[in-house]
This record gives sequence, C-alpha cells and structure tokens, in this order.
Amino acid sequence: MPESHAPRVLVLGAGERGKEIVSAFARLGAHVFAADSFVNAPAAQVTPQSFAFDLGDERLLQALLDKVDPTFVVPCNEQPHPQVLARFAQESGSVVPSGACMDFVFDRSKMLTVAARELGLPTPRFGTASTPEQLEAALDLVGLPVVISPLNRISLLDGHVAATHEQAHAVMARFSAAGESVLVERKLEADAEIVLCAARSIDPRTGKLATWYLEPIGYEDGVSFQPCELSERALDNARSVAARIAGAIGGRGIYGVELSVAGDDVYFSGVTPFPHRVGAVTAVTQRLSDCEIFARAVLGLPLDATLISPGAACVVDYEDTIGYAEMAAALSQPESELAVGSHQAVGLATAETTDEALTRARAVAQAVRPRP
Repeated sequence: MPESHAPRVLVLGAGERGKEIVSAFARLGAHVFAADSFVNAPAAQVTPQSFAFDLGDERLLQALLDKVDPTFVVPCNEQPHPQVLARFAQESGSVVPSGACMDFVFDRSKMLTVAARELGLPTPRFGTASTPEQLEAALDLVGLPVVISPLNRISLLDGHVAATHEQAHAVMARFSAAGESVLVERKLEADAEIVLCAARSIDPRTGKLATWYLEPIGYEDGVSFQPCELSERALDNARSVAARIAGAIGGRGIYGVELSVAGDDVYFSGVTPFPHRVGAVTAVTQRLSDCEIFARAVLGLPLDATLISPGAACVVDYEDTIGYAEMAAALSQPESELAVGSHQAVGLATAETTDEALTRARAVAQAVRPRP
C-alpha cells in the first residue's frame, strides 16, 4: 500500500524478537519504526528508521511519540515509561494491546495479585522484598524452593531458583545491587512448564473480536518445543486461564500466558502482551509464526494458528561469530534451521515427533556452541 496510507507502527523494544516483529509488520505494508535503549539493536537492521535512547525517560519517549505520530505503539519489553504509554493510550487508544495492559502486566506482584484476587486464578504463593529481613519473611510465607525475580520483569523466565535461604539471599543481593526490589514465588512441583499463546483479532465471519489459541509450547533450560502434549482437561483449563487473562488485558494482539501444569491442574505465573521469547519455535512449527500472527492481530486482520509440524528450538550464546564449517555442520541435521542473531543463535528443527525434533535442535545448537 502507498506509504501515505500505511499504518505507522512504533515498536518499543528492538531485540531479536523485536526484529522478527518489525519484519512481520513490514511484510504487511506497515511503515515501521523501532526504538530501544541501546544502539545497533537487532531490529534496527530491518527498518530504515530506528532510535536509541533511554525508553524510561519520560521526556525523550514523549518527544519520539510526537515526532513519529504512530498509528499503533507496540511495547515489546518492560523499559518504556509507563505513564507516557498510559497517557498516549488514553488520548489515542492505540497502544497495543491496551492501556490497561501497562498497569496490569509490567509489575509481576500486581499481575499475580490481580490474577489471584480479581480473576480467581490459581497462582503460586508469593511475596515481595526490598531488604534481607523482608526476604526472610517472604520465605517463611511461601516456603522453599522459590523463584526470585525483579518486580519489573514480566516473565518468570527472568527469575532465579533458590533452594536454600543462603541461595535466596545471594540471588537477592545481585538484584539489590542494581536497586531493584524482588518478587519471591514458590516454585511449584509441575509436570510441565508451558506458554499458551492466545491471539485476539477481528473474525471476518462476524466482524467481532475473537480468540485463537496456538498449540501449547513447552520449555526448559533454553529449549522449547511445540506441541506440548497435555490431557484434554488440562488443555481446557489452560485455555480458560489464557482467555481470562486476555480478557482482563483487553485489546488485540497475542498474549503469551506462562502456566505450570501438574496433572490436570493449571497455575498462572505470568503473561507477555507480545510474542514470548519461547515462541521462536513457531517459525518452523506453524503456518504463521507468532510474530506474523501478532502483526495481523494488531492490524485487525484474520489469523491462522495452524500447526504444520512438531518442532523444537534450542538457544545457544556465542561471543564472536559462527564460522562456515560450524554452520554447515549445524544445518546438516535433517529438517533444520539456524537463526543467527547478535551473540545468540537458535537451532530449529522439525520432525515426526517433538522428541525427535528436540534431538535435532540440540544437535544444531551443539554444532555452533563455543568450545571450552
């Protein structure tokens, strides 16, 4: 479409997933801008207009909104100044997925409190702490083992597991050094940790807002796989939780709902109102990746959540570059792909079963993993 008629999309958060999101919007004809708090962000490589400044600076972020005059503002991390986004949402209604999302999602303590007390969802026991004494009180409240994470982090994946009081104090000390208070959550005994993505857009058959569910994504220790098999009752419970969370946030978009599954029971632990980091696997498992579904949803277009193959993804960090020989070895695996980013690569593979896909994805990652 002509640029003058194209929607103007401002993506706040230009990391590796931001790069995929920018590309997805661009393929749909949107005029895309990207901003992050550091220069040469990955998404800056795929858009002609990018910005680097402290997204938490109220004055600078407001100046960018005034300059770009976006049709949609898409926050993709916790950094953007919340009051600026809330004000823009109130004035324009075009913060994705909604203005309420800023208040609900970007404080894990508030998120879990709302989920438990207002939505009636099962959650792990949790408490907050800013001092060693408060940490001891939180540990007494929730019991060991725990997951400790900064309050301003969305995902449980940003937390650290502590099985003893000593480990808990060591973890808190790292965050306290940066001036951050922490959330202390009981680590549940779970059969599986999953992300269930609920996508909301306009159903062309009815002209009304509707919800599509992606197949559950399982994850552990830098590896993710789709589908993660659940009992029929557990899957129904997971979709019910995801629907209530998406309804509480409102708007259109994709909601990566983090859940712990124990038998048929499902516990809510977090949500990202944009493509989740473990969703990278959808690039090979689905007809449309989660980023492509997200872009369609934001623009109010029809969605397709069809799974085409079981698959897996394995993340590997590297410091320098990946050589040709390593890349050739990685891609010698059947049905494999390698997504190379800035100091991080993702080995991707499909197969007849998720177990076989996991074996292949791990082999892809191992081939490019730095040798000790």
